[in-house]
Amino acid sequence: MTQTELVLFTRRYKIPNVTLPSLRGSSLQPADKVKYLRLILDRKLSWKPNIEERVRKTSVALYCCRGAIGKRWGLSPKVVLWLYVTIIKPIMFYGVVVWWRAFEKVTLAKQLERVQRAALIGISGALRTTPTMALNAILHVASVDIAGRCTAAKVAVRLRDAGYMSGTKQGHSEILRRFDCIPDNLDHCTAEPSPRGFFSTHVPTRDMWVGRSQWRKSAVSFFTDGSKLKGKVREGVFCRKLSINTSFRLPDHCSVFQAEVAAIKVAVDALLRMVTSFREVCIHSDSRAAILALESMTVRSVLVKECLRSLSIASSYFAIRLVWVPGHRGIAGNCIADKLAREGTLATLTSEWECIGSPWSTCARALDMQTTHELVKRWSTTSTCAVARSFWPSVERKRSFQLLSLGKVHLSAIIGYLLDIVQWVPMRLDLGSWQMLVAKAVWRKARWNHLSISYCTVQLLPD
Repeated sequence: MTQTELVLFTRRYKIPNVTLPSLRGSSLQPADKVKYLRLILDRKLSWKPNIEERVRKTSVALYCCRGAIGKRWGLSPKVVLWLYVTIIKPIMFYGVVVWWRAFEKVTLAKQLERVQRAALIGISGALRTTPTMALNAILHVASVDIAGRCTAAKVAVRLRDAGYMSGTKQGHSEILRRFDCIPDNLDHCTAEPSPRGFFSTHVPTRDMWVGRSQWRKSAVSFFTDGSKLKGKVREGVFCRKLSINTSFRLPDHCSVFQAEVAAIKVAVDALLRMVTSFREVCIHSDSRAAILALESMTVRSVLVKECLRSLSIASSYFAIRLVWVPGHRGIAGNCIADKLAREGTLATLTSEWECIGSPWSTCARALDMQTTHELVKRWSTTSTCAVARSFWPSVERKRSFQLLSLGKVHLSAIIGYLLDIVQWVPMRLDLGSWQMLVAKAVWRKARWNHLSISYCTVQLLPD
């Protein structure tokens, strides 16, 4: 009974008189909130208690790391950012696919934003007066509400493909309609045991291929290859003994990994269609990822599952071995397969391959790009941080990563000067490639404050 609670989910201020249920002779009394699967559900589903719990847990985890983080000492900015992304964020966004609508309430989003602000100050060593939005733009970290919706969309896509979420018109499944970049068909499924047959895999070293044209001379050798060039995905399959040299196209949204797996499947299907007397078969592929995916105990790709089914059937008739071959090393069979794959660009897309969905990595990358676009849009349209936007007008991942590669003392000094929080830059800092950037910022600041340009630039030069 102590683990059983009753919650009446309603937005009414006054709860009407209702007959309460009983369990084992004890009447259940209504509670204001209940904890289920580490999520706190309040009776109005405002998610306020749940977000307060997320803030508490993330704050505890963040301050457990503060012993190794100081303003001028401790872990490097890159390592601290890694700690935030891999430890703090998963705690913050736990179950976000259910409560992502809470980000529409500014007061609730700001509670989580304070935790991220504390983490960014720990990363950069910036002063407490540094604007939060400026830190997000300079360090290339999306705001909590933007990142939370992106995380919720990724989880919702996986739930949809697994069959646990249907309909996108209402409720928390509506997150799928908020992003136009989510494809309707993905090459992704729930992790399940691999339907492996009795085939074997072998990944030799590059030195073991010196002087070889195929792995076993007594076996029938297939060479497969897949590539993507100028947005076109194509594959090639070559077998000299069986006079097979075929090439075909896949949909343009497919990846090179999918092309390599599809090429292996074509080679196996060609074996099943032939009436032959040989038994030993070697299928050579220059993709280690494809071979390791077929060797894995679990499968998460529909295309990989179909390839494994073909291998399982063929392995009852042939002794099949998947062998890795180094690409672009002058091995004749691999070179011919690569040439056939290039010719596959001119081939027409058949109905057999039209149904292949986009890879999950492409969908995740599109969602991340949408998150970056929202960050850029918010930074360019904000009415605050005028000084910061004049010195850092655009959000660029490359420049942010270059900043994070600096030491904390250098990073803190540069951010403080760019944001007009400090009036000086340390004289003996080895700024390296950042000297020109800071000099440019100082020149802009000189124009801003109507100071002498030459004086402000000279103070950055080393002694």
